[in-house]
Order: sequence, then C-alpha cells, then structure tokens
Amino acid sequence: MASRVHFLVFTPGHYEVIMLTESTHSGPSAVVLCVDDDAAMLRMVKMALECDGYTVLTAANGPAGLDAFCSQAVDAVVLDYEMPGMNGGEVAAAMKRLKPEVPKLLFTACPEIPADAANAVEAFCGKTNGVMELLSRVEAMIRKLPRAAAPLMSTLSFRGTLASTRTSAQPSPSAGAIGQVS
Repeated sequence: MASRVHFLVFTPGHYEVIMLTESTHSGPSAVVLCVDDDAAMLRMVKMALECDGYTVLTAANGPAGLDAFCSQAVDAVVLDYEMPGMNGGEVAAAMKRLKPEVPKLLFTACPEIPADAANAVEAFCGKTNGVMELLSRVEAMIRKLPRAAAPLMSTLSFRGTLASTRTSAQPSPSAGAIGQVS
C-alpha cells in the first residue's frame, strides 16, 4: 500500500495543498541544486522536490551556489533571478561555462528576464505559477538527461487564494510558511 503525505504550501496571497503518494520505484534519485536568497522559499522548494523524490542541495546566494555546483555532482539547478550580489542570470552563465550539460531553470517572480540570463538557462518558471509547475518543469529537464532518474513520488495539487479561504487559524500568507497537514 502506498503511503500518503499531505502538506500546505503558503506563498503571499495563495496556497497549494499537495498530496504525494509513494511509488515502488527504487532507482537513484536525481540531485537538484536550489539557489535562492529567500529562506522560506528555499525551504518550500526543497521540501517539494524532496517529496517528489529528488535529492536536494541548497544555497542561499550565488557564490554559495557556485561552490556547491563545483564541488557536488548535480543533475539540475533551480535558481532565483533576483538575488543580491550575483543574480540568477550571472550564476547560470557561470555554471554554463563550467558544466554546460547541467540544465538550469530560473524560478522567479521577476516579470522580465534580460536576454543574457535567458540564454544561460534551459527553462523558466514564474513563482506565481506555483510549486506543481516547478516540479513539472524540473521533471522535464531531468528526463532529458542521459541517465534520467525518475522521481520517487507522484503528486496531486489543489490551488486557491487565501483571500477567499483564510481563517484565523491559518498562518499569515506573508510568512511563506510550510505546514504539515497529515
């Protein structure tokens, strides 16, 4: 029997209820490096990717992301664009020069990305599109790899806005919190 994990993902103004069911796949999981200066967002993305069967490395800024990228075996990278010091486009360009075969995705709230940043990555996902869209795009990048490691979980998601469903028992949407439901 498959076990189920439910959790809520809160982002400003929206929520997602994600149900993950464990599969019987026992192969190796792909390693995804996530780089974001927003600690709550980094935790949310890490949790979602881990629940989807990936091994996840994290870094809180561009230079730390480059260090992890150079020192660890990484199958894919998820980058925030707007980070202080080194933005996601600059990090992706440096990664592309070092290991061009590793796919990179910009996961950003920024509505427009400069051409040089766009040329350094293989995929984009707006943060407003939600975690399920991110998981879908990461999976698509991983499948294109020569030794594609399949995710260990399957997912089902429900989305909505906090404005219409918020009660006093729910966390503040600006907190970026992740809560275990069951």
